[in-house]
Amino acid sequence: MATTNFEQNVKVTGDLTATNYIGNGSQLTGVSGSASKLDELTDVSTAGVQSGYILKYNGTSWTTADESGGAGGGDVTAVNAGTGITGGGVSGNLTINVDVGTSANKIVQLDSNAKLPAVDGSALTNVISSAAMNNLTDVSTAGVTSGQVLKYNGTSWAAADDSISGGGALGDITVSGSTLSSSGATITLDDNVVVSGTLTSSQAGAPIFTSASTLTLQATTRTTIANTPIKLASFTTTDRNALTSADGDMIYNKTTNKFQGFANGAWVDLH
Repeated sequence: MATTNFEQNVKVTGDLTATNYIGNGSQLTGVSGSASKLDELTDVSTAGVQSGYILKYNGTSWTTADESGGAGGGDVTAVNAGTGITGGGVSGNLTINVDVGTSANKIVQLDSNAKLPAVDGSALTNVISSAAMNNLTDVSTAGVTSGQVLKYNGTSWAAADDSISGGGALGDITVSGSTLSSSGATITLDDNVVVSGTLTSSQAGAPIFTSASTLTLQATTRTTIANTPIKLASFTTTDRNALTSADGDMIYNKTTNKFQGFANGAWVDLH
């Protein structure tokens, strides 16, 4: 069949049908099968398109997809949980977790107080054991002997004598075994003192018992003065009369050279 060429415009008021259109068809209008936009193509859908999306073939047609890999992007086909991990899957919104716990093959996690949970640590190595006192970093028991105690020396705890029962010093008071010694002039005791043995003074001269008020010697049976005489206080008659006396008091009156006692409200000679 020969080709017919037209050198001028051709206007067709009916339908123009052809097997193929050859040449630049951009000026054709109203021609069946032409498309000026992507979504006018029969195998393309741009529904839901957003900025940055691409066209991706889904096996049937071209559809919009997120270039970053979402909405079907990327080449990940599955998320598998490896050693120490749980979760994963092959589709959907996937989550993986650390496989924590205290049983076999678990990963230990600190508790809410930032402490390790109770675990069997028998297989740990290079860990200093605190089963012995001397393994503690702030304790030294070097040179310790029987009866000593731990005493803080300003830096660490170290072995030292027990200043209460085994020996040591408290100011000018020294305790050695059952002996209490003092280099000072006075030891003041604020509590009652119970002596189960004999109270002995080794002071040279005349030891003195002093009381700010009445001094009472109290015995269950009697009070005995042994080995030496008892000496009463000496007063002149004038000094005696100035005393606040009570029945039973006795003195030596050095004005009259008489032993006197206070009886029934008056002083009387005893000889």
